[in-house]
Amino acid sequence: MRLKTYILLIFIIGLFVYFNTLFNGFVGDDNLQIVENPNTHEAANIPRFFAGSTYYTYQVDKPMGVYYRPLMMSLFTAIYQLTGSDPLFFHLAQIIIHIANAIFVFLLFRLFLKKNALPFFLSLIFLLHPINAEAVLYIANTQEVLFFFFGMAALLLLLHTNKILTLKRTAVISFFLLLSLFSKETGVLFIALAIFYTLIFRKEFLKPVLFSLALTFIIYLFFRYGLAKMQFGQIPIAPLAQASLVERIINMPAIIFHYLQTFIFPKDLIVADFWMVKNINVANFYLPLLIILVLFFARYMAFSLSGLLLGLYFICRFCLLTPQWPTAGSTFQLLGFWV
Repeated sequence: MRLKTYILLIFIIGLFVYFNTLFNGFVGDDNLQIVENPNTHEAANIPRFFAGSTYYTYQVDKPMGVYYRPLMMSLFTAIYQLTGSDPLFFHLAQIIIHIANAIFVFLLFRLFLKKNALPFFLSLIFLLHPINAEAVLYIANTQEVLFFFFGMAALLLLLHTNKILTLKRTAVISFFLLLSLFSKETGVLFIALAIFYTLIFRKEFLKPVLFSLALTFIIYLFFRYGLAKMQFGQIPIAPLAQASLVERIINMPAIIFHYLQTFIFPKDLIVADFWMVKNINVANFYLPLLIILVLFFARYMAFSLSGLLLGLYFICRFCLLTPQWPTAGSTFQLLGFWV
C-alpha cells in the first residue's frame, strides 16, 4: 500500500475506536478548567493565559497554582468560542491530535525502518493502547497530546533535513518547540532530543541548532518567569513529590519496570500510582534494573536511534524532571513508539 493509504487507515481506525468516547461529558478538572472558568469563555482573555497560572478555582476567582499551560487554555477558549460548552468538540479535538501523533510515530519509524507495514503496526500500538486513555480522553490532560504533537513535529522536521538546514526550517523547528513548551514544560525533552541527535548524527548543524534552541528556551523563560511570574514548584500529592534526586534514582528501575509490565499487560489501570520504593532490595531494585538493562542493550540500544532517543528521555523524565508520579498518558506518549 502507498504511504497515504497507511496514514488514512491510522486516521480511520483512530476515529472508529474512540468514536464512542466523543459522547462522554466533562469530568473532574474539566469542569474547573472549562465550564466554571470564566477566562475560557472570552477570546480576549487568551493573552492572559501567557501571563499567569493555568489552574482556575472558583473559590478565589482567579488562576492559581504551579501549572503553566497557556497553549492548552488558548485551545479550550478557541473551542468554546466556536462550539460553546459541548464536551463533544473538546473530546474531538483531543482525539484528532492524538491520531496525528500516531501518524507522526508512523513517520518516525518509517524513516528508520524504510518500510510501511512494521511502522504501521507500531503506530497502531501507540494509537490504541489503553494505557494512553488518560492522555487521550481526559480533557483536562490535553496538554499531554499537545506537547507531544509540537515536539514530534519539530523532531521530524529536523530528522528530515538533508544537506542544508535553512534559516526558515530552523525557525519553524524552534517555533514548534516553543509551542511544545507552552503546552507543557515537558516539551524541554524534545529540545534535549534535538541537541542529542544533532550532536551524534549531524554535527554540521550543531551551531545553528544550539543557537536557535537556546533562543527558544530563553523566550519561554521570559514568558514564564518575566511575564507570568511562574516558578517551577511541587505539588505534594504523591510521596515522590517530596523525594530527593537520589531517592528518585532509586525508584527509577521499579517505575520503568512497572510501566513496561503495564504496557505488556494493561490490566487494572488507574490514574496515578502513589507507591514508592524506600529500601533497596532484589525485588524492587536489582531485578527490575537487570531486566531493563537486558532489554535496553540487547536489541534497541545497539544500532537504533529511536532506542537512543528513548534512553535519553527516560533519564530526564524519571530522574531529573519528575516532581510526582508521571501519568500513564504522558509517559507512554513517548514510550508508545519503543517496541
